[in-house]
Amino acid sequence: AALPQIPPPASLPPQPVFEEEQKTLFITGLPNDTKQREIHNLMRPFGGYEGSTLKTIRDSIVAFAVFQTHDQASHARDSLQGIKFDTELNMVLRVEFAKKNTKRPRDPVEGERRSDRPRFDDHPRYPEYPPPPQAYPPYGYPPMPYGMPPMGYPQPGMPLPYRAPAPEEPRAPPAPISTLFVGAVPADWTEDTIRDLFSRQAGFRRMAAKLKPGALGIAFVEYETVEDATRAMQTLDGYTTTPGARGIRIEYAQHSMGTPSA
Repeated sequence: AALPQIPPPASLPPQPVFEEEQKTLFITGLPNDTKQREIHNLMRPFGGYEGSTLKTIRDSIVAFAVFQTHDQASHARDSLQGIKFDTELNMVLRVEFAKKNTKRPRDPVEGERRSDRPRFDDHPRYPEYPPPPQAYPPYGYPPMPYGMPPMGYPQPGMPLPYRAPAPEEPRAPPAPISTLFVGAVPADWTEDTIRDLFSRQAGFRRMAAKLKPGALGIAFVEYETVEDATRAMQTLDGYTTTPGARGIRIEYAQHSMGTPSA
């Protein structure tokens, strides 16, 4: 007599897939002589920026920039899309979300202080399922009827265990000093433009700028007192000469400019 056919076990219900929030930007349209500091200065004015790195892919320079949240990365992407990074080569930036998030890079920029935020891999991407209970040691588990899911794993309708990530500590703002950091300086500004703008404020002493044709620049401006620097920052933060364009960003510098040479 033929043996009875045993029906195959039913497949387990599909498990939910947890997608990671996109926080990394992929940037192309960069000249082959682009430096790490240029990408850092380009991204530094945007809130939530954590770091960037350069890579060579198919003989082209590309950059990856990491932000704290998806919304902050999206704002930076929309603001930088189509900007001319190098006017001589007529190259424009193309910014999009990377296919996957990268770990927070460490920018090799002197004087840059960062808080100890948790890395991307500090917390599990998927919920942690509890191990099956050892109900029948040492012989394992009894046979289960077909269609019954394994013991110890979530059943349909059961809440999934989830460990929320630890809250991030806010980054402390720089202490007030008499030197200001100026970021997002427009590419068509010169040192004379910056000096003329900031020298109109009381207590102006001197300034130093790092500018490159076709790229956003930075500057440091020193005043006689902290009060003079504070008034200048409150007056000029967000200043722009082009209606509708993003203005300059001003904050206290991490370090003073030092003693002027004789």
